[in-house]
Amino acid sequence: MSVSSLPASDVRSRAERKRYDVLFVLTRPDPGGTLEVLVLLSKELRALGLQVAVIALYRGSAEPAPLEDMEYDILVDRQRLSLAGYVEAFFRLAGRIRALQPAAVLSFMPAANVLGAVAATLAGVRCRIASHHQIGTAQHRIVRAIDRVLGSIGVYSQVIAVSQSVRASFAGYSNTYLGRLRVIPNAIRPIAPRVDRATIRKALGIAPDAVLFAVIGRLSLEKNLSRTLSAFASVPDARLVLVGDGPQRRDIERSVASMKLDGRVVLTGQIDHQAAVDILFASDVFVQLSLFEGRSIALLEALCAQKAIIASDIAAQQEVLAMDDGSLAGLVADPEDDAAIAAAIALASDEKLRSELGARAAVLAKRIDLGRMGQEYVALLKGA
Repeated sequence: MSVSSLPASDVRSRAERKRYDVLFVLTRPDPGGTLEVLVLLSKELRALGLQVAVIALYRGSAEPAPLEDMEYDILVDRQRLSLAGYVEAFFRLAGRIRALQPAAVLSFMPAANVLGAVAATLAGVRCRIASHHQIGTAQHRIVRAIDRVLGSIGVYSQVIAVSQSVRASFAGYSNTYLGRLRVIPNAIRPIAPRVDRATIRKALGIAPDAVLFAVIGRLSLEKNLSRTLSAFASVPDARLVLVGDGPQRRDIERSVASMKLDGRVVLTGQIDHQAAVDILFASDVFVQLSLFEGRSIALLEALCAQKAIIASDIAAQQEVLAMDDGSLAGLVADPEDDAAIAAAIALASDEKLRSELGARAAVLAKRIDLGRMGQEYVALLKGA
């Protein structure tokens, strides 16, 4: 349930009558991989008997993503925050933590890490865990500097990185920060289509025998979609579906028109998770040429769907796609090289290669363990 469907005072009074084990703090409830992890982790913790509450600093997008069966409180009802807005959110958060007195505060996203840990410290919460879902350099430089100090002096009791590559991005930090930093890899629950391939393709206007490439995720700058489209334009006959929405939507629509790709590219806008899964299974190739990632939920789902994969040649993607023999379960390309991306798209048009890559993806999918992720978080929460 979204807070918008229940007056904030009712959410607050109901919440304050309960004793929470864990309070999740996120910056804003925008759709994306971090929010997916929050929902999955909440389900796992609740299945293990823990009481979980969720607070967002501010609303973010015009329509915040629903958190399935969870109630959550949005502290400031705005799409963007100024410095004064963050100060307002901080004082509201501090008040909420004092009222709820959770046993632990677990924060997601950089601003939430900083404000959540400081507010929790002032409220006397002993377990204060920050989590990094992107490489350190993806943070705003001021937030990054504050984060570095908080982790070094113990305002964070523990720090989580969602992959080894994310952890490696903090290599230059102090020994005290790194001593609190541990890796708990993102995981996903099993996925399956609910609508058949033919029906999905008909709805998208894609021929049954066309090679369909799918990009699933937030339409934002780091996803590198302008170069993806540019490279795609040079490969005849391929079809592309972009699933999701975000700040780059208008720019992408203009690029599609200027490159005369209207008949080959479909933009679905924001759709629910199951609808995105149905499109993934109806596609032939999953594409993710991001400039940076942490441990992408969409990429993990592509493995579970046993899809041929084209990914950016960066450490985070290689980590997910690495096989035991050192080879990769997908094609990788320099995300800033249009020709390399186009070459990978052309290669993936071959049915035999797609079948081989799909088989490799199936091997890696078996290693994804959501239960273990939940258990590792519980062990960390109890230990702290």
